[in-house]
Amino acid sequence: MDVAESAPQADELLVPIALITPLGNLEMFTTIATIGAAHDVTLEELRIETLLPATAEAEELLRELATAAADRPSSDR
Repeated sequence: MDVAESAPQADELLVPIALITPLGNLEMFTTIATIGAAHDVTLEELRIETLLPATAEAEELLRELATAAADRPSSDR
């Protein structure tokens, strides 16, 4: 995959993050959640970032990796 070929257009909602790995190319997008009305100073600074697959191919590869990891003995993790 050529990153320049997959550059997002101005009217697209998501801007994917392209990760080139030895196992294949992954296109992901990120979401960041914040605590809106925290009653604790510590929680006011909390940000939770989640990467999600942007394509069916990325989802399939991530599911394969998760299955392979789950099948390994716990001593190998």
